[in-house]
Amino acid sequence: MTQNLYEIAHSRASQFPAAIAVGSQQGLTWKTLTSQQLLERIDVLAEELKKRLRIASGDRVVLWVPSSWRAPVYLLALWKIGAIVVPFDRETNPNTATKIIEAVEPRAVIVGYDDRPAWCADLTNLVEWWEPGERDLKERSSIDRPAPSDEAVAMIIFTSGTTGNPKGCVITHANLWHQVRVLRRNIPLDPSCRLASILPLSHLFELTCGLLYPLSVGAAIHYVPSRRGTEILRVLQDQRITHMIAVPQLLTLMGQALDDQLRARLPPAIYRFLLATADRLPLPARRRLFWMIHRKLGGHLTMLASGGAALPVTTHRQWERIGVRVVQGYGTSECAPVVCCGAPDGSTPLGSVGKPLLDVEVRISAEGELLVRGPNVMRGYWKDSVRTAEVFVDGWYATGDLARIDDDGNIRILGRLKELIVLPSGLNVWPQDVEDVLRSHPAVRDAAVVAVPTEMGGATLHAFVIPKESGAPASDLTAIVTWSNGRL
Repeated sequence: MTQNLYEIAHSRASQFPAAIAVGSQQGLTWKTLTSQQLLERIDVLAEELKKRLRIASGDRVVLWVPSSWRAPVYLLALWKIGAIVVPFDRETNPNTATKIIEAVEPRAVIVGYDDRPAWCADLTNLVEWWEPGERDLKERSSIDRPAPSDEAVAMIIFTSGTTGNPKGCVITHANLWHQVRVLRRNIPLDPSCRLASILPLSHLFELTCGLLYPLSVGAAIHYVPSRRGTEILRVLQDQRITHMIAVPQLLTLMGQALDDQLRARLPPAIYRFLLATADRLPLPARRRLFWMIHRKLGGHLTMLASGGAALPVTTHRQWERIGVRVVQGYGTSECAPVVCCGAPDGSTPLGSVGKPLLDVEVRISAEGELLVRGPNVMRGYWKDSVRTAEVFVDGWYATGDLARIDDDGNIRILGRLKELIVLPSGLNVWPQDVEDVLRSHPAVRDAAVVAVPTEMGGATLHAFVIPKESGAPASDLTAIVTWSNGRL
């Protein structure tokens, strides 16, 4: 039988009572909690939530709070009670938020941001979060330890479908426990590790890889106050961060900024020499070679985990060249969320998202769609049997993503099934293939490829390109097209 996720905090306090568990900015200081302090606040808050808000097992609770040391306390306290957490992102669309609240009928809506969006206006069960145990921290919770269950629901994660109607993925404690138990094969962590948390905890990728799994192995988690570059660097330096979970866009921006600074400080010949030399060296030697960059990053960053979108090969190669290992994962909210992930030894081919996690099965349908089956797959969509039936095929979850599996079992995502373009000639074109080539051109910042219908009923491919330099002459487009066609 699967244990409640609350047991992660309880077990950690027994194994590493004095180790720093979480930390974040609070006023002008950096506030941290040890494993024991974290557990104490969880236990007291669970009692407060039960008494003050009358939250009971099975109740849905909307959580709209910023990422800080207090956020995991609320999550784990709600789970101890047996409540079902419905996390909201800060930028949740008001119409979507209203639909979700109507669907889940929450016992309470707990908010932690200072501003109040439109969807909060008419709620009678809105509650401002408070510091756990602010009254009497010594009071121990009278709530019994949760009973093990394989079916207990932990969260309802809402995603927007193509129709615009949000779908609530019903994620159980068992789904999330699977992620906690197997991620160490891909992202090795131990009590000496310190992780920077940047993504919101409403993002399942951050919740599993950036909170639950690190907590379970004794690592420390420090929350970055904002996504500004200066704030990220400050936390990396001050907290001696060793690991970070991030989306590709952030890694690309950070990598480009570091490279621009390095290029500006070095003569061109020395810059080219460093790049050429690094590719022939092992990872530790690369770190010494680029000591200027690592000093700026705090001197301890050794691994980045990327997910949420496709990681450009150039970005992946850029970070590894300076001595920071990058593992790329792939998943969906319906799979809690990680399906597969790259190997930590760097053996995964660039552009691949690695092999399936332990106990996760994958296969490719006749249409080329990736199907998934395993202990990480959701129970279904909240109160939506029709759309649940649409995504399950003989017990397999249909991801909607086109994929290819090589002889070694590594998965390469080709694009969305619905985005596949079939030209009049019968040629199948995946927009991402063309977009990736365009983005790799030194003059291109970003690109998008679409099919435009013709008067004769066919279609032609059109590419929209954003240049790296504003005001680039139109004549450059011909060179970009020629260069790209030679690589497709």
